[in-house]
Amino acid sequence: MNKLKLTILFLFMSLAASAQRLAVESLKLRPNDLSARNVKNQRHDLNGKPCALLKVMVLDDITKCSSGNIGDIVTEGPVKLIFITSATPSIELSFKYHYPLTINFADYGYKHLEGNSTYELNLVDAQQMMMGNGNSQNANTAQQTSTATTTQNVDRGNGRSLRRDATGTNWSDYENNKLSLFKYGGYKDGKELNTFFGSGEYMLLHNGVLEWNGRQDGNTKYNARVSGNVIYITPKGKAPSYVKWIRIERRDDNEIFTYDNLGTYRYLRF
Repeated sequence: MNKLKLTILFLFMSLAASAQRLAVESLKLRPNDLSARNVKNQRHDLNGKPCALLKVMVLDDITKCSSGNIGDIVTEGPVKLIFITSATPSIELSFKYHYPLTINFADYGYKHLEGNSTYELNLVDAQQMMMGNGNSQNANTAQQTSTATTTQNVDRGNGRSLRRDATGTNWSDYENNKLSLFKYGGYKDGKELNTFFGSGEYMLLHNGVLEWNGRQDGNTKYNARVSGNVIYITPKGKAPSYVKWIRIERRDDNEIFTYDNLGTYRYLRF
């Protein structure tokens, strides 16, 4: 009995600690992003060599970068720009609301970051990442045991084919799919708050545009830039600052979960 209590206590303490920790979801080179070569942005180390540009996507403020960074951290909404020397093998980031995090580039396939190159680092809540991995494992198991009939193409009368085999790892999996809202609310520190139920609202991504219709504040079309499971949106006709982003996850065959940098979450269905 005492052993069981200690196990439960340990798990509780682990979850409590992970709620204040961040984890690396991905670190990737973006060869088509030339931001690091932009003369206005470009920075150099003490030997005159160009730095790499690390774009960090995180729901927190970065207060400090230890080791290898040149100049101040630039904040552009949820994206933080850090210029790293090409001789730096690792960095430590400090945050306003989370514990510091050390990133060893070799753990993600890079001995160091190449100068004049742009990299994208995605950081997520550690507890949420643990839960997401569990969901992914369950989804993989279900997919392996299911028959071929679970993958469907359905036409709902709007001329668009709806993929039912999307895994939820990328927004592009849902392109040309109408995603209808059934539950939403506030989101803070990995917790869902103030749950509301609604109908009529839906999202539809196609041809670089996100249609967000049926909202209380009216229908809106956004210019959309997809980066993996994150989409950056700007109302059409406005400067492409991409100050709002939405992250997407596939929970099961009929349930899709999103949360954004404004602190809201949504559950959607095909």
